[in-house]
Amino acid sequence: MSNTDAGGGAGGSGTPRGPIAWFAANPVAANLLMVFLIVAGAIAGSRLVVQNTPEFDLRRIAIKIPSPGASPREVQEDVVRRVEEAI
Repeated sequence: MSNTDAGGGAGGSGTPRGPIAWFAANPVAANLLMVFLIVAGAIAGSRLVVQNTPEFDLRRIAIKIPSPGASPREVQEDVVRRVEEAI
Protein backbone atom coordinates (compact mmCIF):
# COMPACT_ATOMS: atom_id res chain seq x y z
CA MET A 1 0.00 0.00 0.00
CA SER A 2 1.46 3.35 -1.03
CA ASN A 3 1.34 6.66 0.77
CA THR A 4 -1.47 7.93 -1.45
CA ASP A 5 -3.63 4.88 -0.73
CA ALA A 6 -3.43 5.51 3.01
CA GLY A 7 -4.63 9.08 2.50
CA GLY A 8 -1.94 10.63 4.65
CA GLY A 9 0.64 13.35 4.17
CA ALA A 10 1.55 15.26 1.05
CA GLY A 11 1.31 12.13 -1.06
CA GLY A 12 3.80 10.25 -3.15
CA SER A 13 3.13 12.18 -6.36
CA GLY A 14 5.19 15.21 -5.28
CA THR A 15 2.32 17.71 -5.47
CA PRO A 16 1.28 19.48 -2.26
CA ARG A 17 -2.24 18.88 -1.00
CA GLY A 18 -3.88 21.99 0.37
CA PRO A 19 -2.85 25.49 1.36
CA ILE A 20 -0.73 24.54 4.38
CA ALA A 21 1.42 22.19 2.35
CA TRP A 22 1.66 24.79 -0.44
CA PHE A 23 2.83 27.50 1.97
CA ALA A 24 5.29 25.04 3.54
CA ALA A 25 6.74 24.43 0.08
CA ASN A 26 6.76 28.18 -0.76
CA PRO A 27 8.13 30.10 2.24
CA VAL A 28 8.44 33.36 0.28
CA ALA A 29 4.69 33.35 -0.40
CA ALA A 30 4.01 32.62 3.27
CA ASN A 31 6.22 35.52 4.35
CA LEU A 32 4.58 37.87 1.85
CA LEU A 33 1.14 36.89 3.14
CA MET A 34 2.28 37.52 6.72
CA VAL A 35 3.65 40.97 5.82
CA PHE A 36 0.46 41.82 3.94
CA LEU A 37 -1.71 40.83 6.93
CA ILE A 38 0.43 42.83 9.35
CA VAL A 39 0.35 45.95 7.15
CA ALA A 40 -3.40 45.61 6.55
CA GLY A 41 -3.97 45.21 10.30
CA ALA A 42 -1.87 48.28 11.08
CA ILE A 43 -3.77 50.35 8.51
CA ALA A 44 -7.14 49.13 9.79
CA GLY A 45 -6.09 49.74 13.39
CA SER A 46 -5.03 53.29 12.66
CA ARG A 47 -8.44 54.05 11.13
CA LEU A 48 -10.44 52.88 14.16
CA VAL A 49 -12.46 55.57 15.91
CA VAL A 50 -11.81 55.72 19.64
CA GLN A 51 -14.22 57.44 22.01
CA ASN A 52 -12.86 58.42 25.39
CA THR A 53 -16.34 59.20 26.68
CA PRO A 54 -19.38 57.55 25.12
CA GLU A 55 -22.35 59.63 24.02
CA PHE A 56 -25.45 59.20 26.17
CA ASP A 57 -28.80 60.89 26.65
CA LEU A 58 -29.17 62.70 29.97
CA ARG A 59 -32.97 62.88 29.69
CA ARG A 60 -33.50 59.14 30.09
CA ILE A 61 -33.31 56.98 33.19
CA ALA A 62 -33.82 53.26 33.74
CA ILE A 63 -34.83 51.81 37.10
CA LYS A 64 -35.18 48.10 37.79
CA ILE A 65 -37.05 47.03 40.90
CA PRO A 66 -37.66 43.30 41.21
CA SER A 67 -40.97 42.36 42.78
CA PRO A 68 -41.51 38.63 42.29
CA GLY A 69 -45.06 37.41 42.65
CA ALA A 70 -46.60 40.90 42.59
CA SER A 71 -49.60 41.61 40.42
CA PRO A 72 -49.56 44.53 37.96
CA ARG A 73 -51.90 46.50 40.20
CA GLU A 74 -49.64 46.05 43.24
CA VAL A 75 -46.64 47.15 41.23
CA GLN A 76 -48.53 50.21 39.97
CA GLU A 77 -49.74 51.21 43.43
CA ASP A 78 -46.74 50.35 45.58
CA VAL A 79 -43.67 50.68 43.43
CA VAL A 80 -44.33 52.96 40.47
CA ARG A 81 -46.05 55.73 42.41
CA ARG A 82 -43.37 55.81 45.08
CA VAL A 83 -40.58 55.94 42.51
CA GLU A 84 -42.34 58.67 40.50
CA GLU A 85 -42.84 60.77 43.63
CA ALA A 86 -39.23 60.35 44.65
CA ILE A 87 -37.97 61.42 41.25
